[in-house]
Amino acid sequence: MQKTAITLGLCLAFGIPAQAAPADGVSDLCLKEECVYIDSDGKPAFILSRDIEIGEGWGDLIRARKNNLVGYINKKGEWVIPPQFKNVGDFLENNELAAAKAAEGEDSHDWGYINRQGEWVIPPRFINGDNFTANGLARVEVKVDGKRKTGYINRQGQWVIPPQFDYGGSFTDNGLARVIESENRKHGYIDRKGEWVIPAKFDWVGSFSTNELAVAQLEEGGKKGYLDTWGEWAIPPKFSDADTFSANGLAAARLEDNGKWGYIDSKGEWVIKPQFYEACSFDKNGIAEVARNKDDYPAFINSKGKVIMQFKDKRDNYEQSNGLFYTYRDDDLVIVNMQGEKIVEKNHDCGTAYINHYGTYLLPRNREEACREFKKNLQELDDVVTELKNSNTRDEIENGNSDSGLENGTSSEELEHVGLHFQSDPGWEVDSVTLDPPQGAMMTESQKVGSRYQIYLGTGASSRSLAGQYAYSIDLKSNNGNYKQCTGSFKLKNGGDGYTSIFVSSATCGASVHQN
Repeated sequence: MQKTAITLGLCLAFGIPAQAAPADGVSDLCLKEECVYIDSDGKPAFILSRDIEIGEGWGDLIRARKNNLVGYINKKGEWVIPPQFKNVGDFLENNELAAAKAAEGEDSHDWGYINRQGEWVIPPRFINGDNFTANGLARVEVKVDGKRKTGYINRQGQWVIPPQFDYGGSFTDNGLARVIESENRKHGYIDRKGEWVIPAKFDWVGSFSTNELAVAQLEEGGKKGYLDTWGEWAIPPKFSDADTFSANGLAAARLEDNGKWGYIDSKGEWVIKPQFYEACSFDKNGIAEVARNKDDYPAFINSKGKVIMQFKDKRDNYEQSNGLFYTYRDDDLVIVNMQGEKIVEKNHDCGTAYINHYGTYLLPRNREEACREFKKNLQELDDVVTELKNSNTRDEIENGNSDSGLENGTSSEELEHVGLHFQSDPGWEVDSVTLDPPQGAMMTESQKVGSRYQIYLGTGASSRSLAGQYAYSIDLKSNNGNYKQCTGSFKLKNGGDGYTSIFVSSATCGASVHQN
């Protein structure tokens, strides 16, 4: 499905196709009003109507959205939990509970926790909620004396750490969570008892990575370094800017303001010397997006700094997923593998050619062959749909899936996408943004970039619009260390495919909107 190229900052370019397949499968093959999902062996797994969007698979349940409501399907395409929530989290690993946002009733728009039967185990009463972590606690937000506060609950919904922090992150594998102390607005780390392990004395800290290091800044405007779990400097603060360590043990960093970025190891030594104008974190496949100069086309590098994909065309806006690179060019979806080989996956004339997550071709690889084979096999694919409908799981597959939300002649290429830029007055930066979009709009990416905050929105289906009223909660931070929280709403008149600037006044908390 087409994703409009929006440059919100280099490191926001990563993404996955809007309609992703289960973790062990490939993208969908859509015919008429239905989509056939193909497994990693190239065999049809299940069918869904085109108005159903699915997320990446985590375990045995997959998030699925229909008619602006979310539920879960299994890897046979069967509804396990019918779509009834405004939003949900994932059932991670062996977690029996998942965060969910109510869609109607007096608790509408509040978060709670459901079991694998879709039943409320912890009723919705939170402004926001994360999934439970390995230590059995979940980060939640509530209003205390009119102010947004973070605390932590157990699986019974009981407070283990009362809501007392202006901000809190989820617990990492080392049993620590970063929080902002309400009185002095400083950052530190607590354990599962809510006790300070690393005192709140830092202007800013990040979460601990798998290498047990966290990026931190002691004073506003000061240098950044990396803390160990004792709160000691494992890598002294000498960087003007630095990022969190990735799973491959490398972190992007630069020594001087407006200097070049490179990548360091856990000892603070350069593994990839500073040479980039911009540099993003490595993903799970050990790939990072970089740009050597301001006007250069971006490139993808591996953990040794070798360029494995160089953008060569101004029309290129590659998104990387599972070691494959996606871009749209003249409405054709182009896929490039790790060896730099290009495949036209989708074109105007003849449908789709498929590859799995390992780059193995499941269907024809070149345009001519794809066109020829697609036309020849069109009836065979229709037969696949018929066979799946007539299978033993027909009732479960068709339950809630039969009515297409796409009108005749409507293409998935008409989807709306927009990037939101949140900014404030000079001397203030937008520290965080919580957004409650109208039905039909989904947040797909978000990131703090300098003094502004950026959010990427998409509809996921051509029958939906990004237009409507958006409620927001925004944390502002001044240059002298003052904080202010603003709540309110703004209205988008249309989705548009482009940028929308949102200016939030530090004085009035009002938001003004400029749409291209």
